[in-house]
Amino acid sequence: MEERIDLRRTIRLGLIGGTVTLSVASIGIATLFSERPLVAQVITMGQVLIYAPAFLIAYMLVRDLPREKSAKSLVIG
Repeated sequence: MEERIDLRRTIRLGLIGGTVTLSVASIGIATLFSERPLVAQVITMGQVLIYAPAFLIAYMLVRDLPREKSAKSLVIG
């Protein structure tokens, strides 16, 4: 039996992640930390603050799926 993806949970987590990202950007934290490199000349702390919510939300959505379905879901987006 194929498991169904909970669309409400997906939308709710997406909205939470978007809100967090917009809050960080609008407050100016991302701009403030954009001067602090994590890896020299590759990625800054500001970039991590912008991208981290999206990666965390994707992880939260995929961790409950079976192993073979989670890899497919991450590749598809």
